[in-house]
Amino acid sequence: MNILLTGGHTGIGLELSKTLFAEGHTLGLIVRSKSRIEGMPKEIQNSDKLSVWEADLSDQQQVAGIAETISKEWSHIDVLYNNAGVLLDKLYTSKQGNEMHLEVNTLSPYLLTEKLKPLLDNAQNPVVVNTVTGGMHQRKSLKLEALVNPKEFKKLIGAYLQSKLALTLLTVDRSQAWTNIRFVNLDPGPNKTPMTAGVGMPKFLMPLRNLFFPPPTKGGSLLYKAVFDPQHQGKSGIYLSGNKDKPMSMALSSSDKQALLTGLKSQ
Repeated sequence: MNILLTGGHTGIGLELSKTLFAEGHTLGLIVRSKSRIEGMPKEIQNSDKLSVWEADLSDQQQVAGIAETISKEWSHIDVLYNNAGVLLDKLYTSKQGNEMHLEVNTLSPYLLTEKLKPLLDNAQNPVVVNTVTGGMHQRKSLKLEALVNPKEFKKLIGAYLQSKLALTLLTVDRSQAWTNIRFVNLDPGPNKTPMTAGVGMPKFLMPLRNLFFPPPTKGGSLLYKAVFDPQHQGKSGIYLSGNKDKPMSMALSSSDKQALLTGLKSQ
């Protein structure tokens, strides 16, 4: 299979890449710079089954551009893992003027998937997996004020959580139109990764993280199962948590969809 990953060089994405490589798949990684793969096993770095493309996923022109580049080098994509994301400590704004969690965690994977649709359409049973977070099925509303022109910032439970909910809802919505592609939103659970050790993690959670969070192999395994576990075959627009299908409690309203996608600038 041709499998494309964002965030495939570190954390749970790296563990997934190792598994996929061991099974003989052809891997493509989108990274900010090619130096990012230096921490990967040498047998992967040096393999002719690995392609690496550079793009800043917070820059929509680069997202569209890298999709065009990949389209010239690959004939199809069997699986797209939108795994890259940010967990930040304060309010940042992207080049496009969007709140950074909205930009990287929501709009970037949405745009990348859109631009790569022709390659997905060329595959026999294409799958798109988004890495989201826990509790999506329990949410009753999308808090746009945390994402669109926000006035305040809360670590983890603010823009980060809402950006993952927004991606989940947009993907469920898209799955109803793109019926030939299987879409999965995956909660990888808590893992000991560079992200959960970073400045965006609330300090009171760090002792819990250090004592109780499992290694990233746990999340990597769940990402793998999202595609290859037989129990999920034929199901699209689903949200998986603990490798179980958890029905969403809400749908995306047309007004919320319009507000979110206003952040997509013309390409």
